[in-house]
Amino acid sequence: MSSLYDGIPSNVTVPSAVAIASSTNATPIVVTTSSPHGLTTGSSVYVYQHNTNTAANGTWKVSVVNSTSIILVGSVGNGVGAGTGYVQDMGYGASVTIPSDGDPATASSVNTPLEGIADRTAFIALNTGSYKMFATGTLPFDDNGTEGSTFMSHTFTSPSTWEPFTTNSGLIATISPNLQAGDIIDVAFTGSCYWTSTFFSYYALLGLYGKFGDPSGSYGTASKLSGSGQRLPTQVTPTGQIGSCGFHLRSQAVVPSGKQAFELFLYGYSGISGAGSTLTVLGDYSTIYTIWRPTSFSGRVG
Repeated sequence: MSSLYDGIPSNVTVPSAVAIASSTNATPIVVTTSSPHGLTTGSSVYVYQHNTNTAANGTWKVSVVNSTSIILVGSVGNGVGAGTGYVQDMGYGASVTIPSDGDPATASSVNTPLEGIADRTAFIALNTGSYKMFATGTLPFDDNGTEGSTFMSHTFTSPSTWEPFTTNSGLIATISPNLQAGDIIDVAFTGSCYWTSTFFSYYALLGLYGKFGDPSGSYGTASKLSGSGQRLPTQVTPTGQIGSCGFHLRSQAVVPSGKQAFELFLYGYSGISGAGSTLTVLGDYSTIYTIWRPTSFSGRVG
């Protein structure tokens, strides 16, 4: 009589990565590991963080030489690699025997591979979260040591109001790698700034704003990204206040329906009697973004 088998995730084990001791500058590359690799000929591996012989990095089929040496099939070396990096076996779970023609037509000949498939399916489901990383990127600027290189500057016109920087309307970056409704954009903007004010009762903040665009290229109104504001330290002088510091602004936004692009803006806030005060962002800066896309496992959190 048939029975129901849903799969047991704990039956599946993921092998640990093995450190690389050396690699040859040859065709193909031979990698020697610092401990037994446990691989068999035909296994798929992922080689990463291996220096000098960087051609070894990537995904390969292997041919086993001995317990600590493997050939990366199809590889071409570009240097002699020393003890850096790792070899990760891409297989997981116990190997299963696939029936061949002529095997007994009984349940025992197919149960093991079918159970192995079910175990792996359950394992993948257990380890799949509500979101997957869809895209990530860095938009850096290096002023190459040019002292005083200005990125953005703004002179405030109204106190106690968030205002976009005058330079380029405060636009920092446009992010548009095929966004979809429900995607989460995680953005961070890092840099340095200085400000001057003739007022003694003065403080300033920096914050991130964002707005979404539709397929036609039309964008809505910019709104502040929650939690992105940072108050800047000040120093009183005989003529008012002056200050400088580094800053790191970060927040997230959820892509609404019908939108596929995102623009990130820098805004400033001048407290109390801040009209006429100037805030300048200068030197190196960097924008880093990550886009998280919902999976079908919407009920899971990790």
